[in-house]
Amino acid sequence: MSKTFQRAGLVLALACLAACGGGGGAAGTPTVNTGSTSAVGSASSATTLSGVAATGKALASARISLRDAAGVIRRTTSDSNGAFSLDMSSLQAPMVLEAQSGGTTLYAPVFAGDNHVNVNQLTNAQLRQWLRSRCADDTCRGQAATQQLYDFLAAGKGDLAALTADSFDSDLLALTSAAGGSAGKLRTDKTFAANGKGWDALLDAHPYGAIMVDANGITSQAGLLQAAVSSVPLASVPVLPAYPYDNLCRGTLNATVYRTANVDMYGQGISADQQRRAALLADYYLRKERSRFEVLTDTGLTGQRAQYCVDGSVVNAGGSASGGAVGGSLGYFSGTQAAGEDDWRQVLHHETIHMAVNAATGNTEAGGPNMVEKWLDEGLAVHFAGQDGWLSDVDGWFADSDHSVHPMDVRLDGMIGTQRLADAGYYEMFRLMLKQLETANAGPQELGRRVASVLRVVKGKPIANNPGVFQAAASQYLFGNSPYATYRSNLPATLRDYVASHTVGLGVSGGTVLRGTLLVEGAAVSCSTLQKAEDVQLVGGKLLLPKVDGSYRLLAIQSVSKAGGQATVSYYPLQTVTISNGAANPATLALAGQTVASLSCSN
Repeated sequence: MSKTFQRAGLVLALACLAACGGGGGAAGTPTVNTGSTSAVGSASSATTLSGVAATGKALASARISLRDAAGVIRRTTSDSNGAFSLDMSSLQAPMVLEAQSGGTTLYAPVFAGDNHVNVNQLTNAQLRQWLRSRCADDTCRGQAATQQLYDFLAAGKGDLAALTADSFDSDLLALTSAAGGSAGKLRTDKTFAANGKGWDALLDAHPYGAIMVDANGITSQAGLLQAAVSSVPLASVPVLPAYPYDNLCRGTLNATVYRTANVDMYGQGISADQQRRAALLADYYLRKERSRFEVLTDTGLTGQRAQYCVDGSVVNAGGSASGGAVGGSLGYFSGTQAAGEDDWRQVLHHETIHMAVNAATGNTEAGGPNMVEKWLDEGLAVHFAGQDGWLSDVDGWFADSDHSVHPMDVRLDGMIGTQRLADAGYYEMFRLMLKQLETANAGPQELGRRVASVLRVVKGKPIANNPGVFQAAASQYLFGNSPYATYRSNLPATLRDYVASHTVGLGVSGGTVLRGTLLVEGAAVSCSTLQKAEDVQLVGGKLLLPKVDGSYRLLAIQSVSKAGGQATVSYYPLQTVTISNGAANPATLALAGQTVASLSCSN
């Protein structure tokens, strides 16, 4: 079992920068009315609908259509940026937006009150997934996934009156989260542009032709993004065991449970939309972490459905999200009312990692025996859930009286009750240790494989009864055959060197940030598209993104590779730097704990 309190910190969400779409264009053509004019549904309060049609690149000169609940259709044409605007006065919601260009046809729902709706392959897949879930037979389900939706709706299928903006956007948020996006509403985001940044970079990563909707859910070429989900009555599902450590989900549970192939999501004091979205995210994280640690192969858990519960009635001190894992198939956590969206998702992911580790090692019950030491158990969860934390003064940290225990000696039964908060103070060090091990073990994928090897060795071998088994496995697979005791004694120096090699010193001259010592090759690269962009400068090996408050977002280049007229730049997104009175604040930027991102641009 483990208990998590998310550490407050700076979350940086910097999208990859790439050249996609762009350029000015002519306004769309006038709108055209077709269909009947009988009043069905509710009249939209907005009179004009704008939006952007894109698949990663703009759908230029696309035919844009808007069909209302009565079958009335209005049309226009997008400009060269994929942007469009049309009159929707007197139309009845809910409506369906269609964008056609060549062999590409995209859809998105439009609800009463909407005045801006973007249409792309993810809104299209999410709408088709919902319509498919409303079908009673395979013929209908196949048509919902592949047929022109205006024909589908005209045939009297897919009653959109049952779909709400909140539920659709909640499901779409789960889909975009699984695809690598951040919190936000892709469908109605007025800042969206087909420029290779932000949401558009996400669309680039999941091309229109690579997305399928079928019985499994929504699938990209990279794998299943969103499982099919159904609602079942609480009375017809297995009883949710009581969480043994605090009051999460101990009250009256919601009457509906949301079910995927891998997850039953229970709820308490939470909206149906968030409970459903939690089911979709939990399914994604569970599949991801079971695969990472080879749980399906090692434990025969294929088809085992995990039980999760999200409790919106629990609000922790400081507003942080909390959660706990019991064995390999029970997870409990608080709702987004207790924390921000990113915090909540990270805690859900964190506890799912514990569940996967527990399943892989055979620790299947509350208070069960520990097969791995706390630094690895918590370190894996903090690390792979992306809960960033780093420390530049490693020597000072080891000498700190508040952290008198060596991080590899933190007690195995910690994170419960009063011990929980004391051990939570070690999260930064656990995260830093895993970052260092990831670097030493050739990256995240190889680290995951080597950790899976450790978990196989220690499966069913509690540390208390098998002293030395875990340490020998860690030495062999994680420490490069260095003896455990040697790695432990060298840890302060190892982490000090790691942090020193992942910092950038800054200087200022005439209000311009001077480059510090860059750590790897490729300190400078010529990318004409970046140099011409209005919001980006390539200066001294760093990308400077000016902000309105006069500060800069810095991206320190890690490496550059060139092939076929393209340059791919890997970089660290750093903290905000403020230039004041000829000085940079902070003067030293920490790279440890940062996730390396990348961009591509034409030379």
